[in-house]
Amino acid sequence: MWRSSVTGKDDATVLAALGHKEELNRQFTPFSMAATGVITASAWTAIIGTFITSIYNGGAAGLLYAWIVDNFFFLFIALSMAELTSAMPTAAGVYHWSAALAGPKYSRPVGFLTGYFNMLGWTLGLASLYSVAGLEVTGLYQLYHPEYKPQPWHVFIVFLVLNWSFAAFIQFGNRILTWYTKLGLFVNVGAWVTIIICLAVLPKSHATSSFVWTDYTNSTGWPTGMSFILGMVAPAFAIGTIDSSTHMAEEVPNPSKNIPKTIMVQWFGSFIMGLCFLIALFYAAGNLDTILTASTANNFPVVGIMQIAFDDTRAAFACGLVIFLAAIPGCVGAQIATVRCVWAFARDGALPFSNFFSKVDEHNVMPARANILITTISTALGALYVASTIAFNALVASYAVMSSTSYGIAIAVHFFTGRKRAAPGWFYLGDGIVGYGVNAIALIYIFVTNVFFCLPYDRPPVTASSMNYTSLVSYGMAILVIIWWFIGGRRIYKGPKLSSETYQVLERIADSRDGLQVENVQPTTKAEN
Repeated sequence: MWRSSVTGKDDATVLAALGHKEELNRQFTPFSMAATGVITASAWTAIIGTFITSIYNGGAAGLLYAWIVDNFFFLFIALSMAELTSAMPTAAGVYHWSAALAGPKYSRPVGFLTGYFNMLGWTLGLASLYSVAGLEVTGLYQLYHPEYKPQPWHVFIVFLVLNWSFAAFIQFGNRILTWYTKLGLFVNVGAWVTIIICLAVLPKSHATSSFVWTDYTNSTGWPTGMSFILGMVAPAFAIGTIDSSTHMAEEVPNPSKNIPKTIMVQWFGSFIMGLCFLIALFYAAGNLDTILTASTANNFPVVGIMQIAFDDTRAAFACGLVIFLAAIPGCVGAQIATVRCVWAFARDGALPFSNFFSKVDEHNVMPARANILITTISTALGALYVASTIAFNALVASYAVMSSTSYGIAIAVHFFTGRKRAAPGWFYLGDGIVGYGVNAIALIYIFVTNVFFCLPYDRPPVTASSMNYTSLVSYGMAILVIIWWFIGGRRIYKGPKLSSETYQVLERIADSRDGLQVENVQPTTKAEN
């Protein structure tokens, strides 16, 4: 499973073999990269913004087991992606892998579709994080002003301030990002410990173990099995950023080794931190009525639960503020990953005006124009929240499906081409049943959940507000991407710049020892296979 790693001095050679020159600084250490992965996921704060969606699908016990099951299957996605990024460590991530492995006939269209699904998923996910932050701020204000009725434009103001503030920070603070990610990890983990202690100590009473672990309450009208799978959407949303570090592969030494490690650290940290938080929250809540009451009375349901459980508004406000501050590094991390994703896609000519958006700011050594583009798009999505919260929620709810679909395409291409077209990197699942088994389980999970996640939240008949628009949004965007491919994309999209030598070079580097250098590998100028 573990192969000799590529030495740091070969990083430029690997990237050249993949078709690109180095434009970003490899300033992240293995630790700061792992910190970036953990805070970008910030799964325990992410589930706070979405868990009410799934609480109707089984109550506390249903959501708790959905968290465990989702994370179990996401392990297979994480392993599959760790293997691919180890073989091809580039900021392009899933779309590069899809294109590289699809063969000469399908390389460009497969890479184009995968890239757009991944980029749109990250864009919608980023907008969702900012909207959740806006809901949290207005929810904190509600604690002391029960008569206050939050308006969509109030949420948008918070959205706007955070969106452009964080854009400015990563634009001009690129050189201190490694320091910031370490600080962010300290804040995030420290806040997590603090909240767990408060949830354990401050409530006047606690729930029974049966409420937390065995009482399954299905309020959707769907059969129990279907209800449980539908309830997995909230955990999937919270842990769905498993590819975040792959988009920063060109900013860490020896990415063939360090990015797979980061992916596994991120998965483990997300699982443990989210699990412990949910257990503590449900024991503190006491009963399902408290959770449902808080969800309708406050924009920030968790602080509503704490206010009831603690019987202390000040303590609830303090805990809510700590949670909000803990989520801030995650928003910054998601913005960084989204910008890198967009920049890499523009670098291969997939976007309109790609030559403009693929430029790197030489002074700050970061994709400044891609940063402005994604911030502007996020602002437009935030404005949609003011016009129609239903339309906005319909868009961002498709994030989990679009992201996991992009993962699925990359894994499927690898699986159905016999797992033989990628030169094994430092992390390799092998040629036998282990590799095939891991990929197959990941693909089955993605297929099954994507089908179920498109079903209505409540059993039909449904209303406009209870309808799940994920399928409409996802397939609608896919159709638009396909149309764009035929009217302009196939003319301007170069695809990853591969050559017939790429696999030989990567195999030679993967088999090399620390003292061996591979010379005279230059970026190619057109896609070949």
